[in-house]
Amino acid sequence: MAERFYHYTTPQAFFSIIQSKHLWMRDVRQMNDHRELHVGREFISDALADDRFGYEFVERMDEHSAEHEYYVSCFSENGDQLSQWRGYAGDGTGVCLGFEVDRESLSEIFQFREVVYYDKGAADSRVGSLMQNLARRYGPIINQMVRSDILERPEVENDFIRMLAEIKGELASYKGVGFKEEKEWRVIYSPTSRMYRLNSQGPFFVDQMYQLEFEFAVLGSMLCKCFRLPLCGELAFMRLVEVRKGPKCTFIPEDIAELVRISGLNDDVEITDSKISYR
Repeated sequence: MAERFYHYTTPQAFFSIIQSKHLWMRDVRQMNDHRELHVGREFISDALADDRFGYEFVERMDEHSAEHEYYVSCFSENGDQLSQWRGYAGDGTGVCLGFEVDRESLSEIFQFREVVYYDKGAADSRVGSLMQNLARRYGPIINQMVRSDILERPEVENDFIRMLAEIKGELASYKGVGFKEEKEWRVIYSPTSRMYRLNSQGPFFVDQMYQLEFEFAVLGSMLCKCFRLPLCGELAFMRLVEVRKGPKCTFIPEDIAELVRISGLNDDVEITDSKISYR
């Protein structure tokens, strides 16, 4: 069943999103909490080492993931929040885009995860569930995965990479408790994670099937490499269903609806207004 999530954006970015029919995914290292990856790694590495995986597995994970990059696009459960209007939507002059997300159609090159804030209790619970899930699915071969000769076999390396993708996706899902009110979810993509599929001709790389486009952009004071998250086509798993005008947005509703219709994203998008009084 589809769920609704929201993406706050400026007037200029909204126009670009609709015309190009994609959202940007940015390097997680350039997000507004620079400690995200470090804290996530501490939680996860400790849990892995204490669990049946052991320190050898953690070392092998670090070896394989040292050069991996993780790009994210951010969403919220809350579609009308003053702090997000101010911080992400041009001080309320922008819009909030409501998407219906169908996780069942999510491609394996993406992950869609709820953000965990720096609360040890919540983190321990979530990481514990992840460890149990991985142990249940990969238990018989976990101990073999630390052997380099075993990892040279495509089918075993594929299982290891799948595990690594889930673990590192979890790592990219942590954020400072000061942002807790945002109730954030993230689409996570790693262009450097190579994943096999096996067919009658042998192994092939999933990432050779799906080459996402990227561009460089200056966002604020940062030079950012950004990958495209498509809103239509084979890889799309979210549908634009609502455009909510910010408290200071001067867009004409009929113009918004026509722009979205012409783009082909939705012939009958819902246009709503923020209920927050903010001038």
